[in-house]
Amino acid sequence: MKPPVASPSPNISSSLEDWLESQLALHAGWFQERGLLLDVGAYHGDFARRFVTAPNSPFRKAVLFEPNPENCAALRQGLASDDRFRVEAMACADHSGGAKLYCQGERSTGSLLAYQSERPGPKNEHEVSVTTVDEFLSAAGLAAPAGLIKVNTQGNDLRVLQGAVRTLRTDRPWLVVEMLATPRFVNQAWPDEMMVFLQQQNYFLAAQMNEFYTATGWLAWYDACFVPRELFSMDATANLPRPTAPAARKKPWRRWRLHARA
Repeated sequence: MKPPVASPSPNISSSLEDWLESQLALHAGWFQERGLLLDVGAYHGDFARRFVTAPNSPFRKAVLFEPNPENCAALRQGLASDDRFRVEAMACADHSGGAKLYCQGERSTGSLLAYQSERPGPKNEHEVSVTTVDEFLSAAGLAAPAGLIKVNTQGNDLRVLQGAVRTLRTDRPWLVVEMLATPRFVNQAWPDEMMVFLQQQNYFLAAQMNEFYTATGWLAWYDACFVPRELFSMDATANLPRPTAPAARKKPWRRWRLHARA
């Protein structure tokens, strides 16, 4: 008889991306039939690339939504030869139609929400197409249910999730969401609003990592992972402290970068 195979330990000492990789291994059975990754606010596509191309990845297809015309063109050029990736020049929200994308400074900061204050750098506004996750998936005819949705849309993240309620209830994907804790955009979503909404969809906050602070020490933003509540178990009751990283690590898919100087 073969000895039992030990389950991999969750990685809690590094970034959310590292933690998520260990969780994909721990919950391989859950993701086996959920082979679609949605990257909403894909920027350079590094997040989707990492998880689709990883060894033993459960994700067979990724849809990358990127409304910024320059970013989208670069994505399409870089992924043109890989049919696992589908790039859509659209934004996601709680409605479909058209909207204005506000961009100022780095190309990573585009949002459907206007900035609360003036920012350094060139200012551009683009008329863009908007869809909801639910409407897109209904029309796209993709075979696999969604297993993971990453949302990084500069304050518009709650509206993206509100446009994905049917997908959250049927596919039960894991969610990686940027949480803005300080004022950046007009009518931006706040972390407590996001958590209340996702509790109503029977999700719980499973991880909070990649925290960034302002120069005055206020929490600026962080990344959170929300997981369907039916996966939670108290079978393992030991609690582990997460070591504090010696220095914050920049992420290539980070859309805001180092603009928190309040």
